[in-house]
Amino acid sequence: MAKANAKSKATYRSNFANPAVRKVLQGRSVLDVARMDSEVKTLLNTTLEAYSDDYRGNVRRIITGTLDECVRRGIIPRHTLAGMELVPAW
Repeated sequence: MAKANAKSKATYRSNFANPAVRKVLQGRSVLDVARMDSEVKTLLNTTLEAYSDDYRGNVRRIITGTLDECVRRGIIPRHTLAGMELVPAW
């Protein structure tokens, strides 16, 4: 997030202020989230199904991008959220 512009950072903060997103992620360690593929898939495709594909895609990118960076830095060995598909919004 350090390299993101001000508008992108505001979007990230807004997405993570969503109560449903906070409920799933709050109080979890990065290692916990790295193994939560089922919970994150449910969040994106069921809990947030009324939101646009762009919004849900942003949430997915922020979560997986954070985990990817943690893997690159050696904080976690790997994560299971790569390749997570979004069901199209109705």
